[in-house]
Amino acid sequence: MLTFYFLVGILYVLMMGTLAYLWRSEAKGDKKKQGNYSVTIILPFRNEAHHLPTILDSVFRLDYERFELILVDDGSDDGSWELAKNILAACVKNNFSFRLIKSEGAGKKVALNTGISQAKGEIILTTDADCRLPENWLHVMTAEFSEEGVHLVAGPVLTQNGTGFFDHFQQIEWASILLLSKASVDLGNPLMCSGANLAFRKSAFEAVEGYQGNFEHLSGDDEFLLKKVVRKYGAKAVFYQHTPDAVVVTVPQRSLKSLFSQRFRWASKWKMHKSWVHALSALVPVLFQLIFLSAVFLVGLGYGGLALLSLLLLSKILGEWYALSTVLDFYGRKISFWSFFKTSCIHPFFVLGVVIGVLIGKFDWKGRNSSFKP
Repeated sequence: MLTFYFLVGILYVLMMGTLAYLWRSEAKGDKKKQGNYSVTIILPFRNEAHHLPTILDSVFRLDYERFELILVDDGSDDGSWELAKNILAACVKNNFSFRLIKSEGAGKKVALNTGISQAKGEIILTTDADCRLPENWLHVMTAEFSEEGVHLVAGPVLTQNGTGFFDHFQQIEWASILLLSKASVDLGNPLMCSGANLAFRKSAFEAVEGYQGNFEHLSGDDEFLLKKVVRKYGAKAVFYQHTPDAVVVTVPQRSLKSLFSQRFRWASKWKMHKSWVHALSALVPVLFQLIFLSAVFLVGLGYGGLALLSLLLLSKILGEWYALSTVLDFYGRKISFWSFFKTSCIHPFFVLGVVIGVLIGKFDWKGRNSSFKP
């Protein structure tokens, strides 16, 4: 048993070091390239009256010669439609056209599909209503489409800066998602992306039949599309644009309950990918955290067990701090070692909670629950 935990500690440090190395390696794209395509931004929203002014303000500030914005209302009942209509009517910017439409059904995928079907742009970009876009977003996210073989570009998402530990915990969690996203693309097996920061060719979307076959799932519009593109065009059709100019900032969850609900929703789709590689990539990080959690039993093995437990925790904390601070430093996010220490100690319990939630299979999101069917 002691040997097992000792090897786990060594393997974990090596894994985190490898991921940090892959993050530091430059993507194969040319940073100096700037996209100049006909583009359409699809912005689905449901009950987002409190977020629409922020996202639309960032859209108005986008630096691009000409683009189209399509807002799709997914059954809002909080006045979001009227608010969006008034904000757009008052806009004096003339570098974009806009349409405000109702979804042809219910659910985010249906809303996205409604907008994409009416889009005029050759490149589609999607984001969420609780986000803020960087000024150069359209140029940076469309730049790699100059390569004919690139059909989908994924970009980074981070929660906005905060001063409390709960905010730091979420930023560190997001950093782990970005780390795995880039590493999987670099290794030729793209695994995940976020619909809050995604660009793809409309022709590719149509060629893979969009979200067909996945409408019944409440979550996963982004990853299901990613997998379809990879199956049809190969892994090289996906590019991960991790430059700081591409970062979309989202609002952090404000309670532990809402954070768990979000993670339940994300994790609930892992078995739907029907890929052993994807299943393994989802299970391995979870298994590591559960093994770390089980290591508390080493205390009962005397001083030798206590020493190994201390060494194991130290390797976990330092490995995560080294890899995840590499990501956050890259984006100018400075988080104290103390926050990393607390996150590393708490995270196994958080993962266990998510696992239990996924097994139970129930969650709520934007007034809909896991039993919702479009």
